[in-house]
Amino acid sequence: MSTTITPTDANIVYSPGNWSVTSARAKTVNPGAYLRTLVADADETITAITLHLALTGTSNDTDPATLAVRIDGSDWQRLPVAATLTPTIPTYAAAWNRHLIEIVMDAHQSDKHGIWTCDDAVQITGIEVNTTGAITYPVQARPLRGLVFGDSIVAGVNTLGLGDGPGDSNILDWSYLIGPMLDAEVGVVAWGGQGYGKQGTYAVPVLPDSMTSLWSPTATDPGPTRDLTGYDFVLVAEGTNDGATDEATMLTNVAAVFDTLISQCDPTTVIAAVRPFNGSGIPTTVSNLQAGIAACSEPARVQWIDTTGWWDTSQAADGLHPYGYAHAAQLAPHLAAQVAGLLAAAAGPTEGTRWVMTSTGWVTV
Repeated sequence: MSTTITPTDANIVYSPGNWSVTSARAKTVNPGAYLRTLVADADETITAITLHLALTGTSNDTDPATLAVRIDGSDWQRLPVAATLTPTIPTYAAAWNRHLIEIVMDAHQSDKHGIWTCDDAVQITGIEVNTTGAITYPVQARPLRGLVFGDSIVAGVNTLGLGDGPGDSNILDWSYLIGPMLDAEVGVVAWGGQGYGKQGTYAVPVLPDSMTSLWSPTATDPGPTRDLTGYDFVLVAEGTNDGATDEATMLTNVAAVFDTLISQCDPTTVIAAVRPFNGSGIPTTVSNLQAGIAACSEPARVQWIDTTGWWDTSQAADGLHPYGYAHAAQLAPHLAAQVAGLLAAAAGPTEGTRWVMTSTGWVTV
């Protein structure tokens, strides 16, 4: 006998802004979408965990999406999507009756499948535990919430340096790595090939036309919308694909993106545009991007994160998508520091508290 944890279990923490969750399935199309939960049994040792997925479209073809799964803080296990997946419980945790499960949609092979139309969505239908009394315990959500819009560089394409597809891994990408660095739950919404004025791979619309939808709306199914409230920060890291976008379209679309964020995000949300990492190679795009921000309804609400000098094309197998080490050692720490500074500035000056020893004992000052 066993117990299956359903997707709507209250003790599952999902990344914000990139899941649609019902009692039947947790569904995503975005690399970097993740969940965490702690399964437990008070009476029995848990020795097996099985993930159940509903296969759609091309999910079970010769080049499926890949999940990264980690049990109890062990090494990541990268598992191609299948109807059932059985991640290995680490040896040191074999006798435990509680296990922390982390699941990330690590790679979606977006150059090969129609993810915008959900032909290749990842749908987790349940987490099966091989005991009859298994339940979940609360997992502490990180205190901050962030959202990142981006392209293939943000999705984790070719971070392994093996070419698009086999070389993709979002857990090595700055967009995933900044979450723990900032103590934030961060949702990643990234589409290969997309820009402010450039349609993404497999007909993903330009950013201003796609940013409020989880996937393609149709006449019969409007699809779930993306709620832009409740975030501490929103980063827009696009523009690398806009080299051929004309100036007028760029200005209009950039302004539209930030007008949407300004009107729909909370007044306290930090909104920032990230300069394309290879901006020295596309100076016109950077110039048009800055001009588009200046043309939005409240330019002062949009912060500019200058990435000049953070990375060069030698740190990529294809000269475009940074290796994982560059994300981990340079891009993620740089971006986390920039966002932390913007959050601190937005919060304003605060009075610090520290402990000191006095003749009467420890006191705060």
